[in-house]
Amino acid sequence: MGSTLTPNSTLFIQYRVGGGLSTNLGTNVINQIGTVSFFVNGPSDATNTSVVSSLRCNNVTAAIGGANAPTTEEVRNFVSFNFSAQKRAVTVQDYESLLRNMPTQFGAPAKVAIVENDNKIDIQIVSYDTSGKLTNNVSNTLKQNIANYLSNYRMMNDYISVMTANVIDLAIDISVVIKSTQNSGQVITQIINSVADYLNPFNRQLGQNIFLSEIRSIIQNQNGVISITGLDVFNKVGGQYSSSETSMAYDDPTTKKIRPIDDTIFAEPSQIYQIRYPNKDIKVSVKNFQSVTFS
Repeated sequence: MGSTLTPNSTLFIQYRVGGGLSTNLGTNVINQIGTVSFFVNGPSDATNTSVVSSLRCNNVTAAIGGANAPTTEEVRNFVSFNFSAQKRAVTVQDYESLLRNMPTQFGAPAKVAIVENDNKIDIQIVSYDTSGKLTNNVSNTLKQNIANYLSNYRMMNDYISVMTANVIDLAIDISVVIKSTQNSGQVITQIINSVADYLNPFNRQLGQNIFLSEIRSIIQNQNGVISITGLDVFNKVGGQYSSSETSMAYDDPTTKKIRPIDDTIFAEPSQIYQIRYPNKDIKVSVKNFQSVTFS
């Protein structure tokens, strides 16, 4: 904070801790009542008791907005932004720093992207659902809380707009050739886990592109993989998936196979990619390498 620490100094850091992803709940989940001060003073004791015992509760809207602790890299970025912001919003980084420090009782977006267009501050957010996946089901309460909170720090001529970003679900088909001595099932599991980790929503940000060369490198580094013969990416839409679609063109509109550009699947600032169900949406087919005799 502007001072150089001397050797063997002790640095105290104060931070807030929330409930994390476990605080996210779906609808019709909160239905147990604790201690309630509820009295009915009618003329009939039986009716009074019946009324008191009939009290029920239920959440008709999902409780979404909790997030786990930020990574070390995220904390490093937040600290630098916070130091330069000085409790005022002048740059886009200032707005992001202030938003990240918004009191937890107002909620917390999972991912944030902020751009400025002619003094209009466009804020795109998404939340985590109860399973830890990204969802564009963001409550109006959270969006209103963000707008109200940032209005205390914005410049006089800035207009704040809080919108929901697009979560785009993907599926990947991978074909590889492996050594004949390798266990196919083990290789498949390794590939699925490594690709799922690369596309884990915790590791990705809004507007972040997918580089297929990086996925190929991850697969190629798995033990026993000789070569990669196929890598196709599909957009999963509707049903148990998000309704959002990529802005990329399709090679096949029926299967929604995405056509990469320069081996890259690009994302707009308001888009974020994820694989919602890695165990079924990452498909790996393997072929064992056999020795060949030439004559």
